[in-house]
Amino acid sequence: MSVLKMIIADDHHYVSGELHGSRAEWVYAACSRNPKSLEELDALLPEFGADEDLSSHFGGWMDDLELEPVDAGLIIVDLAKKWIYAHDTYFGAYRRGSYNPHDDDDATIEYEFSNDWQFVAEPKWFRYLESLGLKPYGDLKGPSYEKTEYDGFSEDDLEFDDEEEEAAPSYADEDWGEIYVSDDNYTNRLTSMGDFNPQNAEEERDAQTLEHVARYDHDAYVAQQRIENSQKKIASLKIELQAVENLRKRDTVPRWEIKRIKLQAHIGKYDQGLSRWTEDYTEAAAMAAELRNLLVTNKGRLMLKMWEEKEKEGWGDLEIPY
Repeated sequence: MSVLKMIIADDHHYVSGELHGSRAEWVYAACSRNPKSLEELDALLPEFGADEDLSSHFGGWMDDLELEPVDAGLIIVDLAKKWIYAHDTYFGAYRRGSYNPHDDDDATIEYEFSNDWQFVAEPKWFRYLESLGLKPYGDLKGPSYEKTEYDGFSEDDLEFDDEEEEAAPSYADEDWGEIYVSDDNYTNRLTSMGDFNPQNAEEERDAQTLEHVARYDHDAYVAQQRIENSQKKIASLKIELQAVENLRKRDTVPRWEIKRIKLQAHIGKYDQGLSRWTEDYTEAAAMAAELRNLLVTNKGRLMLKMWEEKEKEGWGDLEIPY
């Protein structure tokens, strides 16, 4: 399993393709230098061990922006927003790393992404890329995506009359339940795992268990934030609905009935989201709790205890407890 899918985008262009893990690491490491465009990234590649440009690296590029992993995984980088999704089984794409290009032990390259970069937990947060009208970079030939609506509840579901233009919530709208949630604790946990250094099979297993604990705790945290967001929106919409119903009783003009139907539809969508996030939270919390019981070494349990203490006190200077 040495080939993974990689998607990199800037404000105007993108590349998408299947790369060998070693080549993907060169490109990934170069992104840590904060290039503002694919052109700048292209110019950085030689410093990170690459002997070809982006067009050559992505020569077998894919004619899509599908957010699906291939073989060894999936890496997505938005240079403009400084967002990353990285999950691979080849080199382990984290906030910092090192490698020897071309197997040259005397030429170690180290890289680290600054705190300006957000590591996103799920690839679906990059669905917006298809709506940006991005064009393929360089000599690569591919589709120019036209701006499209996201799936889900959109302004086309219910037309507003000329007197009152208003957009219904969509799955991409931050007012909708599926907001992007930043979780610094999750990022700090994964970063600290770089110092775990398992020395035997049991510690290796604990390292994997801790990564699963971190991911499920993160999933539970994200679901909880979305639950709270949905609850607030439902409460706000119900207040509006009550006001509209009062006006509808006093004034029988059609616009209040139309408004009432729209508000009920909005509430229904948030209710659906609330049910979904509640189920996600329950499942993630249960998995995290069960995984905690699978730690078998003192080193693994100390790392978990350190995480929990740092999250109460604030991370500050990280001290590994062993």
